[in-house]
Amino acid sequence: MRSKYVLLVFLAAALFARVLCAAEETDSEEPAHFHHVRLNVTDPSETIDFYSKNLGAVRVQYQGRAPALFTERSFILLNEVDAAPPYLPHSAISHIGWGSVDGPSDFEWLKSRGVEFETPIGKLGNNYGMYFYGPDKELIELWTGERNHRFNHVHLWATDVAATAEWYKQHLGVTARVLPKPQTRDYEDIRSIWMAFLQCDNVSFAVFGRPDFDSRWWPGGSYTKEDAPDEFETTRGRAIDHLAFSYRRIEPVFERMKAAGVEIVEPIAERELGHKSFFVMAPDKVLIEIVEAKPLPEASWE
Repeated sequence: MRSKYVLLVFLAAALFARVLCAAEETDSEEPAHFHHVRLNVTDPSETIDFYSKNLGAVRVQYQGRAPALFTERSFILLNEVDAAPPYLPHSAISHIGWGSVDGPSDFEWLKSRGVEFETPIGKLGNNYGMYFYGPDKELIELWTGERNHRFNHVHLWATDVAATAEWYKQHLGVTARVLPKPQTRDYEDIRSIWMAFLQCDNVSFAVFGRPDFDSRWWPGGSYTKEDAPDEFETTRGRAIDHLAFSYRRIEPVFERMKAAGVEIVEPIAERELGHKSFFVMAPDKVLIEIVEAKPLPEASWE
């Protein structure tokens, strides 16, 4: 009888060890989930009103501690600052984007609400797009390509499109598709810009090569290559401060990234917002936060 009991305990322990091992493997191999965009804002209440009324984001208390916005599967978190953050297109995060179903109607509606446009509505093929500013001049796009009203993309600039796409694929497990580098330069033709497209959950990332020619595709609409900075400035402290991805457990991710030579900006720590995270620097000085959190909403993945 005692031998049967010992055997059962041994088998249960072995089973538990296998489950634990499998969980650890899942934690270390699981791709990242998109967690939040962090904005530097001068008036959190104004920012929350803007995004909830104009873009359908939901007001929430993040971790029960701070006012924030929820956008279907991810957050917009706010850092209050005393002075307006720099916003000019000198960093590699160009803008954040929402879908649109009827571009012309959305343009007229936003215009009637006093939204400040960076460029008027434009047409590319069968789709419409427009750029406008949030309360602290963070750049926002509406694009009809996906025919919805959701937060759905982030636009990045890159010195080396292929290297940037590989970084996000290797270290965050996102899917990536890199288009061939164009051999021609025509500022009127978007196809002359080197591009890659990444996907993380419901959020896509368009990575465009920094224009090395006069280009209407650089924010501002009439930039010349002489206007562009020699190299990108860090996103930290700017209107769009950083992007964040999450894992259920971040210690294995931290060790993996550290071993791979990723630049660690801040080690693992408990943050004032109530979550545990660490910060790394992605290509072209894009600040990335790695957060320990379950995917949101969890039921979508479990």
